[in-house]
Amino acid sequence: MNTEDELKEMEWWVSIPKVELHAHLNGSIRNSTLLEIARELGEKGTIVFSDIEHVIRKNDRKLHEVFKLFDLIHVVTTDHKTITRITKEVVEDFAAENVVYLELRTTPKRNDAIGLSKRSYMEAVVDGLRSVSSNNLEINFSGADLETFSKSQTKMRIIVRLLLSIDRRESTASAMETVNLALEMKDMGVIGIDLSGNPTVGDWKNFFPALKFAKDQGLSVTLHCGEVPNSVEVQAMLDFLPGRIGHACCFQDEDWNKLKSYKIPVEICLTSNIRTETISSVDVHHFGNLYKENHPIVLCTDDSGVFSTNLSTEYALVSSAFGIGKMELFQLARKAVDFIFAGNEVKMELKKVYDAAARTLKHHTSTKSICCIKLLVATTMFPEKKTVDAATLVAVGTRGTVGNLLMKEIEYYKRLESDIGCDSDEKRGGSRFWCGLGLFKLKWQKKMGNSGINDKFLPKICMIVDAAECHHNRHQHRHENKIPGLITIFLKLTLSNIRSSEESKE
Repeated sequence: MNTEDELKEMEWWVSIPKVELHAHLNGSIRNSTLLEIARELGEKGTIVFSDIEHVIRKNDRKLHEVFKLFDLIHVVTTDHKTITRITKEVVEDFAAENVVYLELRTTPKRNDAIGLSKRSYMEAVVDGLRSVSSNNLEINFSGADLETFSKSQTKMRIIVRLLLSIDRRESTASAMETVNLALEMKDMGVIGIDLSGNPTVGDWKNFFPALKFAKDQGLSVTLHCGEVPNSVEVQAMLDFLPGRIGHACCFQDEDWNKLKSYKIPVEICLTSNIRTETISSVDVHHFGNLYKENHPIVLCTDDSGVFSTNLSTEYALVSSAFGIGKMELFQLARKAVDFIFAGNEVKMELKKVYDAAARTLKHHTSTKSICCIKLLVATTMFPEKKTVDAATLVAVGTRGTVGNLLMKEIEYYKRLESDIGCDSDEKRGGSRFWCGLGLFKLKWQKKMGNSGINDKFLPKICMIVDAAECHHNRHQHRHENKIPGLITIFLKLTLSNIRSSEESKE
């Protein structure tokens, strides 16, 4: 896609109504706000501004820079005025990209030196919610005025509810204090409890009493689960039957089996998982498996400010990486309404929003034509397979995958078994990207050669890779960061299907 096409594509993702269920308040602060506050702290001598300025200004932060930014955020979010300000701005930012329902989570902080208690911290958050309404945006953060809110037709609207987070560093008593505060603030939009923080710190049994009490008192509970390998804790968390879990990156087979049998919704945070290096690349993210098996999932940002993302970008990323069409992801966004912690009245209101959007949104992508093209490629690659499974169709792709690179040059499909004129070094170029692509091909030549079916299938696969390469050289734009991982999963699925085909013959 050229720049104009990319802008139109992103406009579409922004235009659809979205539900955000895993957003940390302090991780979603605007860079401009952080920069302003950090500069003020530098002038006061609280921090060395020059040490942190370049990290704030960066968008593609390394893991050590992410931790450095979190350290700064911890320093700046300790006074009531700042907490109120960032709450207002975070809600406005989500509303600006058409997030119609937001569950905002935050850990109530105490700082006796400046008179900050857990309660006053949360009151500052609520003050931020109260200050949101403007000429073009209306907010609902408690159920009391939902009827009046739903009748507004002239403003953007967002429904916000709060989750109080228990930090894993807290004691059992401190965790219970947070739950009691949540119960006291139910009429201010607090609807649930989150367990988060450093996953290597704390013991599940220390938090269990407070979390069980929260459930018994009618609060919903979501857990950060499986951020690091710890199957014993994961199993205990799943047996607790939380309303949702977040991340689920480090699961064993028995953990996946239990999760799927319990049908616990998973809050998926792709960019966060990649930036924190809990998942190596998007194309191997567990979203793909959960989506394929129709497990309850919802796309989320986690820390939109720290990880330089937003919910519209997460939807675009999933579409590109997994070859899922626009309307399919629109339906995924709509299904997220079923997993919110707010009551049925709010769910009914949100479903009306989605029903109205479905009547007005244009379906820019012809799903039927894409499926026909994918099927053509798949049946060419696997002529002896009577049926083509979903994984194969995803592998040969829609928008953003190898298959899509061929769609604009449909004649490539007719030339899979002939020379397509991409053999010269001049056409290939000498970039690191194409050197990497060549290595992928060599690796898979070796693997497929060992399988004894190299002569039959390898030429067709290499033709597809070459076609993608040729297309890239004609249209130099942003494929460099996407294609290697996509080709890897494409070839893995290809090899898997070939082997399955060979085994079935035996």
